[in-house]
Amino acid sequence: MAWSYTYDITTPDGSIDNPAEADDRMREIKGGLQERLEVEHNFGLTGTEVSGADVGKHKDITCTNITNAGASTLVGNVAITGDLILNTNKFTVDAATGNIVVAGTLGVAGTLGVSGIATLGNGSKMATSAAPAADAQIANKKYVDDKDATKQATITKYDSGWFAVTRNTTYTKAHGLGAIPSIIQLWVSNTADGSGDVVQCGGDSDGVQRNIRVVDVDATNIKMTSGNTSVREYVNSSQTRVYSLTGYAKVVALLIG
Repeated sequence: MAWSYTYDITTPDGSIDNPAEADDRMREIKGGLQERLEVEHNFGLTGTEVSGADVGKHKDITCTNITNAGASTLVGNVAITGDLILNTNKFTVDAATGNIVVAGTLGVAGTLGVSGIATLGNGSKMATSAAPAADAQIANKKYVDDKDATKQATITKYDSGWFAVTRNTTYTKAHGLGAIPSIIQLWVSNTADGSGDVVQCGGDSDGVQRNIRVVDVDATNIKMTSGNTSVREYVNSSQTRVYSLTGYAKVVALLIG
């Protein structure tokens, strides 16, 4: 900027003999100082004087570089157009992007407002494992796991394995589920390991008891009775109707909790 008063330390050069010029030089010094101090201090003129309660206080601070080993107290606003780096990159604000890097722990006692998207690292965690108290609060892992566990169905299975059966006989299997099963399936095969024909058994629609069937269930046992005339009547893969007088059965029960 242009100055009204020059500030040259080589003038006066000592060659002036007229004492009347001394007061002019004093006024030049005062004017030069006042102009320069007014740039960033409360040092404005009131008439021809510099006066007021805030005289000498900073209005702005413009620096090319600041090194401060002590403490600073700032009352007003601080405007920084370059990068802000505190304590050797422990807290850095990038001038171009506004990105902030904190090397240590950022403690927030009040509310931290984020208008954009907050990306948290894999190691991020809540302060406690307490359940969230409001809809907008973040749920921690324990809360999610506990809620998920209460919604998952538990399925307990009983499988009798293949056992030999013959017609007109009652069989009882202890399922050990502790409650009446939710689902029961009864299967019959013509081989001991189920590698041959395998068919699912139900009741007889015509009243003639040709098939093994479940006749009673409680919290401990499953009771089955084979048909009077056969163990199982079915059509095999060759489209041949088969009446089995003996065979092998397997009962599978599921308890869904």
